[in-house]
Amino acid sequence: MTTPGNRQASDDGGYSLVEMLVVLLLLGIVGTVVTKGIVTTLRSTRIATQRAVALSQLQTAADRLSRELRAAEAPTDPITRLPTTAPLITAIGTSFTADVLRAGHRIRFRRPFRGPHR
Repeated sequence: MTTPGNRQASDDGGYSLVEMLVVLLLLGIVGTVVTKGIVTTLRSTRIATQRAVALSQLQTAADRLSRELRAAEAPTDPITRLPTTAPLITAIGTSFTADVLRAGHRIRFRRPFRGPHR
């Protein structure tokens, strides 16, 4: 018979199976929360980077278009050499077209608007 002061040698030190399962469960929960936080942070960073790149590209395109339009001449009819009533810039859906006359040559820019990819 054992008394509270007289324990068996097998009970000295160590952890029970239930204690180990509880610890593993808690580690799994903490690990899941930490992993979810890291994944969310990385996804947000990637989206913010894509938006910044898209805005930078849009600004570059707008600057280039602005420079080209300031340097452009009005489109003229090739036969009469009079200004035409055709629009210089047309926008349809998600793209735009700009006709630019420079040194007697017509240059046509066709560019789609591109946003961040998801």
